[in-house]
Amino acid sequence: MVNWGFSQIDELPAVVAADGWSWSYENLGHDHSQSFWVGTDSGNRRWIVKMRGAEYAVRERIYSHFAQQVGICTQSSLYVVVSADAPPIAALRAPDDSDRYQLGLLLLAEHAPDPCDATCPLAKATSCGTEQAMFNSWLNSGIVNPWDWFEAEILGYLCAKHEPSGQLITRDHRHVQIDNELMFGGWPFVPGPVSEHALRYLREESLMTLDGAQRRALALCERIVQIPPAKLESLCEVPEGYRAEALDTKILDWLLQARSTAEHFLLHGLSNRTYQC
Repeated sequence: MVNWGFSQIDELPAVVAADGWSWSYENLGHDHSQSFWVGTDSGNRRWIVKMRGAEYAVRERIYSHFAQQVGICTQSSLYVVVSADAPPIAALRAPDDSDRYQLGLLLLAEHAPDPCDATCPLAKATSCGTEQAMFNSWLNSGIVNPWDWFEAEILGYLCAKHEPSGQLITRDHRHVQIDNELMFGGWPFVPGPVSEHALRYLREESLMTLDGAQRRALALCERIVQIPPAKLESLCEVPEGYRAEALDTKILDWLLQARSTAEHFLLHGLSNRTYQC
């Protein structure tokens, strides 16, 4: 397991009861533009709890767990059952029991928006010039894992992202994919071994024309198809004690199709040729 400087999902409990957590409502992000509840557990780990409910919690955690399995640095999380008398529940207008089932996102130490010194990667990456020039500056900036950004974009298409995920740079200059709650919903699920929607979006994605992009996309697909279906099923298991409807079954369909679409990409590239059902 690669050391990313924080615990990965496999190292965390699936679900925790947030009894005894201390709570604060904080402005987060390098520009402090978003406000969320932050819970601190008995081990002094801090967890962002967005209070968006179990549906978004399940989407985010399953996707992030999947991304970590294929080596993409993604924010870790766990299912949280918030105490009925906790401040995040008390702040709701008309809370009910379902509001207690949330997601805790591990709060990471984010890099300041400005370079930390003259050698900082943020001082070297540029947002000027062609897309290739900007990407080259990103690759050569000194970010620990620059290709993770590209691979996260590609995996997002395979997982039917509704919008691009967010990204965070840690203080040790590592890229982390964040804000994954809108995966598995970018278009209606169409049963079949291959997602034609994903293939079409990948054909249209300008990132796929960058130097080295096809090679990296193929390498990502190879890692995806190495994950057996039984493992994908285990990623979708919602633990006992956490109420989340039956979304895990639907997301398993998305994951299995993402795996078959990755296999198609390995065999045929981004051609229109699909499997015979």
